[in-house]
Amino acid sequence: MTEYSDEKALETVLCDRIAGKSAELGQIPIRKSNTEFHSLAALIGDREFTVLQDRSEWNQHKNLLVDISGGMTPDIVIRSNATNQNRIIIEVKNTAPLGYGRVDSQVIRYFLHLLGTTLQDASKTDIRRALILAAPDCWFDVARNRDDWQYFLDTYKDIARAFDITLGEIRLPLPHST
Repeated sequence: MTEYSDEKALETVLCDRIAGKSAELGQIPIRKSNTEFHSLAALIGDREFTVLQDRSEWNQHKNLLVDISGGMTPDIVIRSNATNQNRIIIEVKNTAPLGYGRVDSQVIRYFLHLLGTTLQDASKTDIRRALILAAPDCWFDVARNRDDWQYFLDTYKDIARAFDITLGEIRLPLPHST
């Protein structure tokens, strides 16, 4: 098992797996999916994409939804090469809880940004839209983390399904100190 010392290391390993394209994508399952898509391979298919890791240029709409996502940077964004839209946002956690409060957490803000800045119809011919939380099992074992994440899933699953956005989680290998 690969050893990880912090959240940035978890991000980097996941980015490397995603950048490995189709061979790795099928090996990255999505748990608790609100749709029939249960892996990154199912969401992306054979479409070309760019992976942005913790880069401020992810936000192509800096003057839109400023109160929601202004100044924020997701850990991983998968951008479609065909439409140049950010189709998948992945928030990576190691031990820290979701930022902000329960009703305005990072994942809620990213979800609203995804909903407001991407096209639903593109999901028919492009990468599907998704908001994913990636963390080790021990992150979900912490009551506050688990409860805040579950609040998000319970509150937004129906609107996500109505607008064809997959919500789910990727369980990462347990981090170790190096």
